Amino acid sequence: MTRKIEMLRSTLFSEIAYIPSALQKRHLPSLDGLRCFSIFYVIVAHVNAYNPNIYNKTTDYIFGGGVFGVHYFFVISGFIITTLLLIEKINTGDISLKHFYYRRLLRIFPLTYLFLIALIILNILFDLDIKSPEFVKGFLFIKNIGAPAGWYTAHYWSLSVEEQYYLIFPFILYKGGVKIYLKVCFLFIVLYGGKNIYEHFSSVPDTIHNSLADVFLSNNFLSILLGSLTSIFLFKMDIVTSRLNNSLLTVIHILLFMLAFLTFRNPRFFGLTYLLSSCSIAASIFLLIKFPYGTIHNILNNKIIAYLGKLSFSLYIWQQIFTAHQPWAHAFKYGNSIVLNLIFLGVVAYLSYNYFETPFLRLKERFK
Repeated sequence: MTRKIEMLRSTLFSEIAYIPSALQKRHLPSLDGLRCFSIFYVIVAHVNAYNPNIYNKTTDYIFGGGVFGVHYFFVISGFIITTLLLIEKINTGDISLKHFYYRRLLRIFPLTYLFLIALIILNILFDLDIKSPEFVKGFLFIKNIGAPAGWYTAHYWSLSVEEQYYLIFPFILYKGGVKIYLKVCFLFIVLYGGKNIYEHFSSVPDTIHNSLADVFLSNNFLSILLGSLTSIFLFKMDIVTSRLNNSLLTVIHILLFMLAFLTFRNPRFFGLTYLLSSCSIAASIFLLIKFPYGTIHNILNNKIIAYLGKLSFSLYIWQQIFTAHQPWAHAFKYGNSIVLNLIFLGVVAYLSYNYFETPFLRLKERFK
């Protein structure tokens, strides 16, 4: 038994030498479909929670401000980034951090900066009273540090989390390889658990929620890391998952999701809720990649759903001015109509993706 554990440990921490067939496709199926689900979750949550005339308490409880939807994005992001970096290392023998950061810059910065520039113009035209620090924190991707302020740039907290992750963890993978990277990830999870246990059993002042410890030992970083670990386990799935099958994983996935939902919005289980939900999301990605068939797989790969998933980043960035507190709400008749604003959101996201983002995405391909 001890020998088997030692063999498993040595294999788990060994460097990855080959790409499993499940990850050899240029475009991994189902992930766009999951993104579609994520952005739908966020938009419904925002529309319901921040429009008093249509607010529904049950819907608000289920969708919970859209946080679970954002965590789907986090887990997917961690999975994709790690997968691409490991494939690059296997194919070329190394990871080019320079090219990695070029790709991230071309994917994230153009649209996030375009939105902020558009918001500056709207701030002047409609006298929205958005303060300069909000724009500065948005441009610098530090919206998740310090006290939250302002609706219009509130969603930039999630972009800040991702950019901070990109600055730290790909560098660890580049310098230390899979062995060191896994040890750092497991250390993070231990520290994260310790922090949540400490907060659970002690009277923690509110100021801790604005500390760097809370930023870097957060539920958000945990979600991205669990996505990253899912990628590594898929690379090593012949060893780690040789005795798991589709049915067993599906049961685990459902149980995790149910436990996350049952503990949701209970302050006594706050950390546990996001641990369970992130594990459930990671399990869903694992299932869809390892077993690419079945009803759910077919739904997520429907052409319309997959295309909406491709628009998800655009939809996420622009939805903040269309789902609630619309700058033009009282500027003209039906300016605050949810139906009309959601139609406008779809049009703006479509134009943004096809005529603004796409040229940068083509440029990004040069650095693969």
